[in-house]
Amino acid sequence: MEWKRVRKLYNAGFSPQYLLTLLPVILDKAKIYISHLERLATTGEPFSMEDYTTNLTFDIIGVVTMGEDMNAQHEDPANGGSLIAATKELGMSKYNFVT
Repeated sequence: MEWKRVRKLYNAGFSPQYLLTLLPVILDKAKIYISHLERLATTGEPFSMEDYTTNLTFDIIGVVTMGEDMNAQHEDPANGGSLIAATKELGMSKYNFVT
C-alpha cells in the first residue's frame, strides 16, 4: 500500500494547525495583490488579472514551500527572482488551457 505511505508523508503539510501558521505570510502577499488591483481599478480601464494572479501564486508558493521571497509582485519585473524571469521567458501563457 504505497499510497498510504505517501499520503502519510503529505498529511502533516495540510493539517489545519500547520496551515494556520502560514496565514500571516499568505495575507502579506495577498495585500500586495489587492493593492495592485485597487490601483488598476481606479483607472477605470480594463486590465488582465493573469499576470498579477500568477505573480501572487509564485510569491505564496515560494515562501510557503521554500521559505524564499520570490518578489514576483514587484512593480519592476527586474526585481523578481530568476525563476520568475525564466518562467516568463518560456512563455507560460502558451500553456494556458482555459479557452
